[in-house]
Amino acid sequence: MDFKWPSEAKRTQALIDGTFKPQLIYPRFMAVFRTRIFLSIEKFAGVPVSLVSLPTSSASSAPPKLIPFPSRKMHRMGGCNKIEEARGLQVDSVGRLWVLDRGSDYCNAKLWIFDLSNNVQTEHRHQFSFRYKNMHDLVLEETPNGTLAYITYWGEENIVVFSLERKESWIVQTPGNIVYSVALSPKSKEEPRKLYLTNLNSNELFSIPVTALRKEARTAYPTLFGKWTTMPYRLVMDNHGTMYAAFWWKHYIRSKNKSQPFEEQTFYEVENLGTSLAFTFALDSSGTFWMTELNKTGTKPRYRLLKAAIGALSITTSSPTNTSISPKTEPKPASLSIPTTTTTTTESTPITAKTLTRTQNATEKVENCTQLPEINHTTPDSLSIPTTTKSRTPAEENAATEVQESSTLTENWHHYWLFNIILICAIVISVILFSLTMFSFILRKKNYSRLQNTNDVKELSIFCDDKDDVGHAEVQIKEVTNETRPLEQLLHLVPTSRRFVSARDLSESDTSEAEDGEIWRGV
Repeated sequence: MDFKWPSEAKRTQALIDGTFKPQLIYPRFMAVFRTRIFLSIEKFAGVPVSLVSLPTSSASSAPPKLIPFPSRKMHRMGGCNKIEEARGLQVDSVGRLWVLDRGSDYCNAKLWIFDLSNNVQTEHRHQFSFRYKNMHDLVLEETPNGTLAYITYWGEENIVVFSLERKESWIVQTPGNIVYSVALSPKSKEEPRKLYLTNLNSNELFSIPVTALRKEARTAYPTLFGKWTTMPYRLVMDNHGTMYAAFWWKHYIRSKNKSQPFEEQTFYEVENLGTSLAFTFALDSSGTFWMTELNKTGTKPRYRLLKAAIGALSITTSSPTNTSISPKTEPKPASLSIPTTTTTTTESTPITAKTLTRTQNATEKVENCTQLPEINHTTPDSLSIPTTTKSRTPAEENAATEVQESSTLTENWHHYWLFNIILICAIVISVILFSLTMFSFILRKKNYSRLQNTNDVKELSIFCDDKDDVGHAEVQIKEVTNETRPLEQLLHLVPTSRRFVSARDLSESDTSEAEDGEIWRGV
């Protein structure tokens, strides 16, 4: 994958200075509107923008370029009025693109709404009250009273609800559930709509009635709906009530109908792709299932853009009338094909989903469309028998959960690498400064003790002279009475190199002794 650059010179310069690293382009979310596909990309250093678009088809044989959306100038980390880190994407029934923006350390998270039908005008920008939360996924519910967005940000046990008509948001607590991915059931006459959700480190599937979220409720309690065989990271539900899921470190996409919550079907499967987040996908308004496939088993990542006509529509782009859902409606393995970049019709070679050839990627010229058996929701497929997979035993689920928890932590480590590095550096620097302080304190203490000992030795050696023969000093101690006596008659002890003298003697020999520099007065 590559971006559309203003000039080849700027692209070359970006490769040289490291501001562009093609190997770090990882699609995360997708939305489709008419002939345009929108992708949110993981915002690493070396990825200039996090929201792009590309055409669904092209007359050129060259691979399509990723076009910054809505423009390159609208992207800047640390710009509170710019797109910083795009995440979840949705297109509503009137052609508006909803974009989640995680924000940054300097700017709060945001929700962007672009009018795609009116020359890509920015219709609304809502700024949330929290900063740099893990805004992740969203779904839209269009009601007679307006449009609501149900938003997840993993790490917290709650869901954020935004009302477009009221231009405000509120938080609904979901005790015991750190919501990661969500999907919304279609309108139905048989039952009210539900919001389906999965936790970050769990294969369990929960549901909440949307009526519990609309009225600014502060707490909603999810109920267990079913279980997947492993932990999903992406969910999409079509207007027939079939849910599609991609899983951590798995090379397949599976589906289940809400009428059979404990059964799974393999929708698409390939060989090992060598990455934890291999797929992203979306439904359009014409019944086409679009998906990207990332293969990291080689020296360089390879990408493929695939589509399948499944005869089911996106929840938000389907007809607003109520749909009666048959409980027997189930998907079959997808008829996937690589969108051709030429105007001529090529012959397709049908094969099963499990043995899909992966020799082509998004950067190769497509000469033959590789397809799988055709699928629809009503006609059985005689070319392929879908495999029904039941839930694993509790022991198998626990083992799978432990493995996936480790994989999840590894995959999401990049979200915290900067914080971890700063924290480790701060600890190391603190330890070094503390050690230096203690060393300096100990050194000062030793020097002070050594200085005190030196002073004591000097004081004791005042009366010593190694070269002279000093006799015994005779000191007369006169008793001091209360009688007042002249100052000059008081006894003064004046140590010299030879003897002690009185004050009177000192006055007489003051001049001669002072010249020798050996006289010390003491009172």
